[in-house]
Amino acid sequence: MYKKAAVLSGRTFLTSLVTDQHIFADEIDKFHFLKTLKGILDPPGYRGIAFVLTDSELHLVLNSKADDIDPDERILNGFNQVFLPYYEHRHACSGLPRVRVRAVPLFGTDQLVENSIRLHLLPRREGYVDWAADYWWSSAQMYLGHYCWDFIDQELLLSTISYDSGRARKELTRIARKAYLQEFGKNHGYNR
Repeated sequence: MYKKAAVLSGRTFLTSLVTDQHIFADEIDKFHFLKTLKGILDPPGYRGIAFVLTDSELHLVLNSKADDIDPDERILNGFNQVFLPYYEHRHACSGLPRVRVRAVPLFGTDQLVENSIRLHLLPRREGYVDWAADYWWSSAQMYLGHYCWDFIDQELLLSTISYDSGRARKELTRIARKAYLQEFGKNHGYNR
């Protein structure tokens, strides 16, 4: 479907962390969790490709060259050991949320691109924003050339589309607009 440029080495996953409470509803908690996530992904061999963080869910496309631990286990351990103690202390609560984490392997450029775009459209789909690029807690802005999250390596995704990152960014935006049109029936909404 897409003109392939580079092939990612290692394994690529769509990892989802879903809670039964809105523990990320507070902007400070969202930011702290993303700092925690950066620490989880810091060891060599783990690189984020795309993400979205809503009030109760994290969805992350990541690439792993490490064989020591599965990404779902790594994310859950980091959540339990670093974020939950912070959350309990900050909010003086004892009722911990139930958390489910699942990592699904992605195969090939098509699945990588489609799942990354699907993540970027999630805030629009769930009614957080009208324009996907307006949602702060997502990597969509990075791929449009705006704010950069330091735990996301956008070149991983862009290089699978084209070796020219400017051309790849335009192609990714074109594909995202087409996906938006198919899902929402409007010719706008990914970026202004």
